[in-house]
Amino acid sequence: MNRSTINQAGERLSAGMKVMCVLLLANAVIGVAGLISAGPEVQPVYAQTRSGGEPPTPFPNSGDLTRRTNEALTEISQRLSRLEARLERPLNVKVLEMPPVIVSNPSVQSDEARPGQ
Repeated sequence: MNRSTINQAGERLSAGMKVMCVLLLANAVIGVAGLISAGPEVQPVYAQTRSGGEPPTPFPNSGDLTRRTNEALTEISQRLSRLEARLERPLNVKVLEMPPVIVSNPSVQSDEARPGQ
């Protein structure tokens, strides 16, 4: 590239940057002054809506998510403590119905069931 081509490219870039700066400045002035209305009130766009036409709740922020996680862990800990307290006491089991016990060969007994050995 020769020197004149580089200068022309630099001038074009400089001119483009000046145009962009002027447009951004004009946009900021118009927005602050409120000269041009943006139309009706801008509403957030959601991908899905509920059955009543209401938008879904937005994603929680990290503080809200941490708070809900801590509440859930506290509830689980309390439930576990209640279960442990219940299991520390003796359990009373009452059998309401017992199926009949069928012995296939009554002459053969296991070693544990034989008396005196």
